[in-house]
Amino acid sequence: MKQLKIYIVGISVILVMAVVLLIVNQNKNVYGNNLMQGIKANEVEEVEISDEYASAVTDFSIELFKQAQTNGENSLISPYIIYSG
Repeated sequence: MKQLKIYIVGISVILVMAVVLLIVNQNKNVYGNNLMQGIKANEVEEVEISDEYASAVTDFSIELFKQAQTNGENSLISPYIIYSG
């Protein structure tokens, strides 16, 4: 019974907070700026990727992931960043 009362009080507090936030933010206007105004895209030159290059990058990435693997731990590695660095 005590847990039910705590649950009801908690839900009531959340509902009151939601109503207060709706009332407070009711008259807010949001304006956006064009952050790209005056900026034009550069021309991009298309480059053909050879099969040798694609194979080398793939092999590098696989070996990197194999070496970076740790026992039961998460790791975040970007082969592209390391290869291009």
